[in-house]
Amino acid sequence: MYKLICSLLIAFFSLNLSASTFEIMSYNVENLFDTYHDEHHNDFEYLPFGHPAKEEGCRNIENSYYRGKCFRNNWDMMQFNTKLRTIVDVVRREGRELPDVLALVEVESRKVMEALADELGYEHFYITDGQDERGINVGVLVNVSAQLSVISYEEIQLNSSRLKKPTRNVLEVTLKIGGEVLKIYINHWPSQNNPTSDRIYAAEMVRKKVIKNSENGYHSMVVGDLNVKSSESPNPIENILVNGASKMIDVESEFREDPTISEQLKRSIPPSSYYYKRGNDWTHLDRILVSPSLLNGVGTDVELESFDIFAHSDYSTPTRARDDRGVNYDTHKPLRFNYHGNGRSEGASDHFPVSVKLSL
Repeated sequence: MYKLICSLLIAFFSLNLSASTFEIMSYNVENLFDTYHDEHHNDFEYLPFGHPAKEEGCRNIENSYYRGKCFRNNWDMMQFNTKLRTIVDVVRREGRELPDVLALVEVESRKVMEALADELGYEHFYITDGQDERGINVGVLVNVSAQLSVISYEEIQLNSSRLKKPTRNVLEVTLKIGGEVLKIYINHWPSQNNPTSDRIYAAEMVRKKVIKNSENGYHSMVVGDLNVKSSESPNPIENILVNGASKMIDVESEFREDPTISEQLKRSIPPSSYYYKRGNDWTHLDRILVSPSLLNGVGTDVELESFDIFAHSDYSTPTRARDDRGVNYDTHKPLRFNYHGNGRSEGASDHFPVSVKLSL
């Protein structure tokens, strides 16, 4: 009887230990559009041949390169489903458990989120309805459990009068993890075609929320494609969120700079989630930033060694890279989705997903 009780207690505590670890993933899925036309959106490239809006919409595109792409792309249900399958494969990561929270960038609509949720098995999802001219948005899927629940969500609109052109809204999702409150901000900031001032404005909007959260005793996490390069000055991440009053911490930087984490583990993942072919530049566009309260060793905390940039072998290309010590090593770079017809394709997205785990 004593051995039986001990075995049951061990099983009970092991179960609770497993249940008290949560994973957050952020993934720019690159142009995951549905096959329908939304009024006031320039989504003509992602419509099927024969759609009544496609020909005129493509013809009105001023840039000849993008006009040609629009006319050539038959974005029908077969191509959409093929793209969807590749994204699902990447998120499943060759048999790993699904992330508890999956933040997505470049998703067009609720229809797309529903399709992803059905394929992956998520019951709860939220998506913005922003001002982006092409109609792309950010969203999140959440696996609700006994220790993870959604309290609320809010769409933070960026004032278009402050920007070169309208951009994506920020999605704030308030979660309860155990007995603590975590507010996650899912972002897709203006691209590098926009001035740095646009990204600074987005960063300032998020900073206000983060500072208020800290005053209320809440944790904050900022994820998504921030579209910020290290060369920008002033830098929207470093000067506004990290070194500003919000005092946020870049998880990837902490991971790579931590001397207790082995170089072998650091080289087991790509140098970054995004690769510019021009200049052989690994650029840190996709970020996970956390408030200091998530790295202080008290309560809910980031498991720094769990930080990951996942390169699916079927949807990436082998390459060589150099680490911070100048050591060359084998890795992979993203391979963007390219459809060949009849359900055949290569690649998934021009970004890799980034993730990290939190423990209670």
